[in-house]
Amino acid sequence: MILKFDIICLKIFTKGCRLVEVKTLTPLYDEFEDRIRLMINYKSFSDRIDFMITRNMMLKLLPQMQDYLDIHFNLDANAKDQALLDDYAKNSQHSETIAKKSGVLLAKVDIRLTNNHKNIAIIFYGDDGTTATAIMDSICLQNFVKSLHNALPRLQWGIDALI
Repeated sequence: MILKFDIICLKIFTKGCRLVEVKTLTPLYDEFEDRIRLMINYKSFSDRIDFMITRNMMLKLLPQMQDYLDIHFNLDANAKDQALLDDYAKNSQHSETIAKKSGVLLAKVDIRLTNNHKNIAIIFYGDDGTTATAIMDSICLQNFVKSLHNALPRLQWGIDALI
């Protein structure tokens, strides 16, 4: 059984010259690899890509994403957004068995505002040239950051709860 947390954001994923619609971003801890496995489209094995995120990358990525939210979006002022996040967390945690697939090491992540300044583009670069782009609003990014936090093996990696 695997505890996972899905983020539903319909975006474009690029693998080589092939375009695939991204339906879910699902991070979970892979105990064997001792890495976070970020699965794109976990339910569709043929359209799925797994990015393997090292501890070092996670320790850089999470504060960067949170800082981006803090700088560009006033989330504290939106009490209803927190209610949406809480509802989302209650309804999206579930467990099921997910088939293993070889992963691509996540080498780099770029985060930037889109042209309309209302959404955030996150571009994931794999060490083999695979690139995935997710465009999210602030609520979706906040959900994604929460799901990454939930996937962390805090005790095994010696990570403080404040990260």
